[in-house]
Amino acid sequence: MVSREEVVCCYRAILGREPESEEVIERHRSAENFAALRTRFLQSPEFLRRFGAKVAFRRYPLDHSKMKVDDDATPAQLAACLEKTRLLGRILASPGLITRC
Repeated sequence: MVSREEVVCCYRAILGREPESEEVIERHRSAENFAALRTRFLQSPEFLRRFGAKVAFRRYPLDHSKMKVDDDATPAQLAACLEKTRLLGRILASPGLITRC
């Protein structure tokens, strides 16, 4: 069973919204663990309808051509971007707990 906070965090981080009721939070708390909860959200009709076409899980070969990356940002902007990337990585890839949302 997962915590209320983990469920709310998945709503915010994965679906981009607040849960619609306490009842749905309680229903999602029945997930066996955080990995199962995350999978539930990522495979939900709402997520797939809203983001499915935009999410492409591709693995490029090691010899893929280099991409030009725009790196013209202030240190504060880079730090904020890295923090968001770390949080999203924990949400999508980590079987552990979410510590911040």
